[in-house]
Amino acid sequence: MGRYCFFLAALLLQMVLLNAELCSCQASPIVQSQPQHRENHRRVANTFEGFIEEPVFQGKAYVYEVGRNNPYSVVLIHGVGSGAARDWEKVIHILARQYHVIVFDLPGFGRSDKKNALYSPANYAAFVKWVVEKRIEGPFTLVGHSMGGAIALHFASIYPRDLQHLILIDVAGVLHRTVLSKLSRKIKENIPFGELLLKPLDIVDKYAKIVMEAIEYQGLPGDLDSTLASARLRLRVLKGNPNIISGLAVANEDFSRRVEYIGQPVTIIWGAQDTVAPIRTGKALVARLPNARLIEMKGLGHSPMLEDPQRFNKLLMQNISAPTDRSVPLKIAESKRVGRFEQKSDLTITGAYDRLVINNCHNIKLEKVTAGSLLITKSEANIENSWIAGSKVALTATDSWITLTAVTLEGEVSIVAERSHLDLAGVVLKSKEIMAKSKEGSTLVFSVSKAVTGGKTQYLHGIHKFTQIEGES
Repeated sequence: MGRYCFFLAALLLQMVLLNAELCSCQASPIVQSQPQHRENHRRVANTFEGFIEEPVFQGKAYVYEVGRNNPYSVVLIHGVGSGAARDWEKVIHILARQYHVIVFDLPGFGRSDKKNALYSPANYAAFVKWVVEKRIEGPFTLVGHSMGGAIALHFASIYPRDLQHLILIDVAGVLHRTVLSKLSRKIKENIPFGELLLKPLDIVDKYAKIVMEAIEYQGLPGDLDSTLASARLRLRVLKGNPNIISGLAVANEDFSRRVEYIGQPVTIIWGAQDTVAPIRTGKALVARLPNARLIEMKGLGHSPMLEDPQRFNKLLMQNISAPTDRSVPLKIAESKRVGRFEQKSDLTITGAYDRLVINNCHNIKLEKVTAGSLLITKSEANIENSWIAGSKVALTATDSWITLTAVTLEGEVSIVAERSHLDLAGVVLKSKEIMAKSKEGSTLVFSVSKAVTGGKTQYLHGIHKFTQIEGES
């Protein structure tokens, strides 16, 4: 079943990309005239366009530069899809009024060479580093969209020199993919095959999400790392397809440690209606990055620079010239109040409590909550931007399904779970002795999170299943 689901995901991905290509083939080029031969390039008044030999993937890569006389540089990294650098076509010449702008088709995409290579964030970051060293002198801003955002994150964590500002747009691949049940439900819905051939732009968000959800649990020949690292397995299992290879590599990336290495100001821009990379990803990143701020663009989806170029360009220009300050952290407030909520639905809870009890509730949201302890029983709850800190157990969960984003849990024991599922993203656990324990089977799924237990730090990005009383330190 696992292999079947994986190949279904791969098939869906190929269909989505095919439809995106069919739609984008009508798009205008970045400039009206394109190079006729791969070894050619052209220089026209402050502009460079052509193919360069690059050493990372050992092929030719398409590069376009404009505003070369401007002193400050901006580098744009695109996401998955045949549009490649053309995704920025409504952005480039606005930026070039003030900045030296560099865009490129990442190797494996657009007009650049395509081969059966390991198109991973690490290799792409090395490619970007090579381009920057060859074509930029002095400080610059790095802008990445979707997969390009994941590449930009990786780049900033290991190549900080001269990087002054990082701008991330609807980043893909940050959350750990643990949605086999969602995939099963999608399959059971019996999606009409013919729908894949209609309205290609409209379906990209819908089916790209299914593909990303398929990746985490599916059985591959050997582990995913081995499949990606092996040219033979990439060819046999992934058909040597750069889109699939790069998508899997991004989904396999663990940023839980890397985010702490990025000290530059980070502006995160997100389409509030993004269904491919939900805005929860941005909230988790803000919680873990040392100096980051999240800006939501209401009414927009995964590609705001294409959906509303005028509004996006104004926001981008403002933040390149004057990076916004870090999001204001939650203030810890003391309170003797005890909150008890039973048999409630569709309720939002905020504020300070000494103790908070939630029992037999559905679709409960806790936002900007501070409490000494939190007890959740037989409930579905979504907790965001909150701090639970007490002397004993911070969170006790029984027979519950809980999503936590940008939350700190602090106590002698951070979590005690019994027959519960916890999905934790951008979460920090602080405990004196034990990170978590369970009396009966529970599952904890971590994304870009960390635990500090007895002074020792553990970075968390994966599935932790508890079947008996146990802890991790």
